[in-house]
Amino acid sequence: MGIWDSYQDALAVRGSSIRDVKANRERQFLARKLAGSLSYHPALVNGVEQELAIINSDNLNQKTVCTMPGGNILCGSLVEWSDNRWLVTQVDASNELYTKGIMLQCNYLLKWVTDDDEIVERWCIVEDSTKYLTGETVSRYNQNGMVLGDTRIAVTIARDKYTVKLGRDNRFLIDDPDSDTILAYQLTKPLKVGSVYNGHGVITFIMTEANTEDSDNTELRIANYYNTGGRRWKEGVAVKGEVNFDGLDELFDYKNQLIDDLLTSKTVLRLLSDDCDPNVRPEQLMYSQVFPYEYVPETVEHGQTFICCEVDIRDISNKTFLNPQIYVWVFTHKSKVRLPEGGVRVDKLSSQIVKIINGSRMYGLGELDLSSIKRFSPVTDYQGRVLTFA
Repeated sequence: MGIWDSYQDALAVRGSSIRDVKANRERQFLARKLAGSLSYHPALVNGVEQELAIINSDNLNQKTVCTMPGGNILCGSLVEWSDNRWLVTQVDASNELYTKGIMLQCNYLLKWVTDDDEIVERWCIVEDSTKYLTGETVSRYNQNGMVLGDTRIAVTIARDKYTVKLGRDNRFLIDDPDSDTILAYQLTKPLKVGSVYNGHGVITFIMTEANTEDSDNTELRIANYYNTGGRRWKEGVAVKGEVNFDGLDELFDYKNQLIDDLLTSKTVLRLLSDDCDPNVRPEQLMYSQVFPYEYVPETVEHGQTFICCEVDIRDISNKTFLNPQIYVWVFTHKSKVRLPEGGVRVDKLSSQIVKIINGSRMYGLGELDLSSIKRFSPVTDYQGRVLTFA
């Protein structure tokens, strides 16, 4: 290496201008100092481990967060730290040395059902927007002056592909998990651009107290869970809490939840149909192609596609919570492997099932994660995969 090459390498490290040299020197200084600071903490940012400086403020539910030099954090990011979830609501655009932001402590896991029959859950911040009001109003349509609930709340949530679709037709169940009576809220002010920059940020919705409906699942805290269009199919699937067997309610609840999650996906239903019929009904498939137990089809001329599932309990936490291990078998006859539009039927079914189940909090404590995918061939002329979640 010549003198010129050494000079070029030194410039690359130190910087090509006085300003670059000072900036690099400051980054190196911060990297050394932050690692030994009491404010330095490892945390999960959107599920990825990241080193952060988390600084206290007078508001105990608010923290200033700084990345290490060269690091980045986006407005709307979810930070998991100190056994809590925090939503990044502000980020300084000046990030030459490091990125600085403000994060607020989340206090509620909001759940809803999308138009595509997916159950979505997001951590959010719920605040009272009727601080100086009673939360009641008198109906002018009732001659006796009926008192109605008039609570209004502000919900701050990260902007993503699901939350941007929420509007005035959405209703939510929001209340304490141990409350006997559950309050419902209608989204009345869907302002989505107030704190969003370059596609990243948070949205603050105003919601007004509304009536609960028969389609609501109060136990899961999901409004319109059972709607008249069949979004949550109930025939042949027990509703959570109906099954009881020697105290193993949760074991059967998990299986019921799993079947429910699969049969309410239009994509899964379509891929189970031989000709990918988009109008196939869940009741047509239950116990004919979808089984809540291990099933091996007889070798017949008319091959079909099958999904079977089973649940094991791998351990019990605190002698109270059953931690499940879930198996899903997906297999098809060799004549049905290729889809009419192209692609492998088992692969697309497996991919859709992973999208539905992986990361779900409906099965025991914490999130359910995909742990393995293996090839599976139950009988001659059938091939597929077994998915394991734990």
